[in-house]
Amino acid sequence: MTARAKSSQKRSVLLKRTDGTQAISRAVQILRLMARRGAEGSRLTDLSRAAGIPHPTLRRILICLLDEGFVIQDSLTRRYLLGPLNYELGLAASHRTDMHDKLRPVLERIAHASGDTVYLNVRSGFDQVCLLRIEGYSTIRAMIQEIGGRRPLCFGSSGLAIMAALEDDEVEEVLQANAKDIANHSWLTPDAVRRAVAKTRQNGFAVIRDTSVLGVGAIGVMLPPNAEEPAMAITIAMVNDRLTYARARELYKILKQEIQGASDKAA
Repeated sequence: MTARAKSSQKRSVLLKRTDGTQAISRAVQILRLMARRGAEGSRLTDLSRAAGIPHPTLRRILICLLDEGFVIQDSLTRRYLLGPLNYELGLAASHRTDMHDKLRPVLERIAHASGDTVYLNVRSGFDQVCLLRIEGYSTIRAMIQEIGGRRPLCFGSSGLAIMAALEDDEVEEVLQANAKDIANHSWLTPDAVRRAVAKTRQNGFAVIRDTSVLGVGAIGVMLPPNAEEPAMAITIAMVNDRLTYARARELYKILKQEIQGASDKAA
């Protein structure tokens, strides 16, 4: 286990032993689950099932989050969505936008060279979050994520690229944390993810098909690790017909060249 993983484990144990932290942990879990649903919103039943929190307890937490502005409820659908306070707090951390502002030209060049949609994703716990999306010139565009969209780490090529850089025990932690989501997927299994991680380590890039959206594939490469920033990866998404093995190798060359160029400039 890496030093970072051990430190995270210690913090986790400490939190479990500290009074009053369970409610905070549950509230954060709920907000993350809602972020995955985006503008669609979440039903109380869906949140309860996904979080493993009984309805009465979940309702009390939601009432508190509503009062504080973290959550709003659609008056027509009765679904819960992220509230304005999340955005306001995000503005206070606007210094973090530097990392994707610097990478925007890189994504634009990759989108121009490939013709496909390019995404910049960042690791957030056991999830991945979309920071940037640049559309290519292809008439058939693969839109698999919205900016700010969140999904389990093991569901996308960016997530797989990031997981491939982890130690095996950390990969197992990700699988355990995303066990419910994997179980609800039509064909994804823990062993399938393990095989995909091994293949990514072998090739240097991750490839997925139909994992996030049916008929859509993607290739992902992790950016060089930076102690000052969370793990990030770049994904090129396209319809499956465009993602042949030969093309995946060509796109990998483009990604590798652009990422290396960006790293050299930052050095």
